[in-house]
Amino acid sequence: MFFKIPVLLCVLYFFTVAWSYGLDKDQIDELVVLYQKHDKAQSSNIKNEAIFPHEDTVTYLEQVKYTGDIERFQKKKPKSKQKEFVVNNKTMPQFLIMLANNNKTSDCLLNEGLTSYEVNIFMEMFIIHDKRRDGVFGEKELDVLLNAQFIGGHKVIMMEKLAKKVPVNALLYLEAILKEKPRFHQHLNKAQIDKCHALYDSSKNHLDRKKQKALFETLNIVPDKYHYLLDMKSARPATHELQELLVFLSEYDNDFVKTEPFIAHVRQYVHDFSVYYDKDRDGLLNIQEFEEATKEISPEYNSETFLNKFFPNGTPICIAEYLNMRLSLDPKDRNMKIRGYTPFY
Repeated sequence: MFFKIPVLLCVLYFFTVAWSYGLDKDQIDELVVLYQKHDKAQSSNIKNEAIFPHEDTVTYLEQVKYTGDIERFQKKKPKSKQKEFVVNNKTMPQFLIMLANNNKTSDCLLNEGLTSYEVNIFMEMFIIHDKRRDGVFGEKELDVLLNAQFIGGHKVIMMEKLAKKVPVNALLYLEAILKEKPRFHQHLNKAQIDKCHALYDSSKNHLDRKKQKALFETLNIVPDKYHYLLDMKSARPATHELQELLVFLSEYDNDFVKTEPFIAHVRQYVHDFSVYYDKDRDGLLNIQEFEEATKEISPEYNSETFLNKFFPNGTPICIAEYLNMRLSLDPKDRNMKIRGYTPFY
């Protein structure tokens, strides 16, 4: 069966949510299984040869509940003027970027995965280093790519694993990145949360791209000469962008003092906020949503106390304000209980 139990639950929770958090492990793993079924195409360097048939692509998109235009992936009739999208080695980076950026109602932050920011950066780097423009890398090409990309300091391990699969296309590369991605760093302290909150406050409909790029540059994901890749445009509202930004920062920003209070399990906090508390899915908690959230958050809930301290102006609060509230409730407890979930790491 395609989805594991946690993913099935998340499909139900996210059925009405209209944005993507990137690609999770189940979504990537199923693509790899599909890829391995068609060994003739996967061993070929022919640029226009499909890696898997149109019907398999469409079935996969339906399984992940992709909400975009599926018709462009279907086999076109001979007289049709509409250009079809063939998923092959050359187009795989574009296909993965499309999946990460577009809505899939199976997206769930409880699952291990890569944010849309990561998929965009890693795939753009893959395209840049694909000098032959055939979508596949040999061992030497992989070594050059890995030297140009900072992926959790696991370059040597990745090289050993990927070399066994040569030639490697963008899908196998992305799979390897996820496997080597650090598992235990998902922390945010107040300074980091406030940094994201300030970016959100200075933005309008969408997060300010220049300020967001400047923030990404501090994370050392790519060398300086590739910093232009960190300028990413999003069609999502700023309230929703902020949620993914905090998840992304929690996994890549090491700029916090471990002896000071911080929030762990950021993915779960953002999941709870967006799925259980933000009933109207606008990325904010209004006063009614806030009161419902605080009833569950604190056994010693006192409506007036919470409202005066965390909702003083009656203005709906964003995810950054919510995280700061959770941090202030018990700063000594760095593993605060969150709806009883067990983190995946």
